[in-house]
Amino acid sequence: MDPAYYVAAGSLKARAFQLDVVASNLANAQTVGYKAERSFFDIFNKAKDQGRGLPLSPFVNEGTVYAQKGMDFSQGATRHTERSLDFAIHGNAFFTIQTQDGPQVTRDGRFTLGADGQLLTLDGLPVLGINGPITLDTAGGEPTVTADGSIFQDGAYLGQFDLRAYEDTMALERLGAGRFDPSQA
Repeated sequence: MDPAYYVAAGSLKARAFQLDVVASNLANAQTVGYKAERSFFDIFNKAKDQGRGLPLSPFVNEGTVYAQKGMDFSQGATRHTERSLDFAIHGNAFFTIQTQDGPQVTRDGRFTLGADGQLLTLDGLPVLGINGPITLDTAGGEPTVTADGSIFQDGAYLGQFDLRAYEDTMALERLGAGRFDPSQA
């Protein structure tokens, strides 16, 4: 079979992957805490590596190879929501939440209050502080949070968000629902 077909097929496969990444980013453009994915490709020249000097180079002999996919963890835009339990992080940090599969991290700071006063994600998972799940007084006033993640309610210290930062964010595995698995980071 003509090698040009393989080059074309490889390039089409790479571009199809790239379109999937772009479609996912567009579909999640308004998702709170979503981190866009980027695709990275390599171009190779098989004929040059083999030293054969084929006459149709560079067009037929070059091909595209999928190299890797990564997430863009740059700071996203913030907006004021008027909700007292919505929090945003500025900088390289993540909220820690407790799931059945162990601790996971997220940038989605939209929280609710459970019946027992526990701070929860929108889907009911506990938000962790440095000393365990965060619990507020259900009869108390609105909580305030300082720049280091310390939580106060009616002037009383309640705890501090378990904020985590990672030197290599590319090691975080996307799990869905705006969450990441930090076990490899």
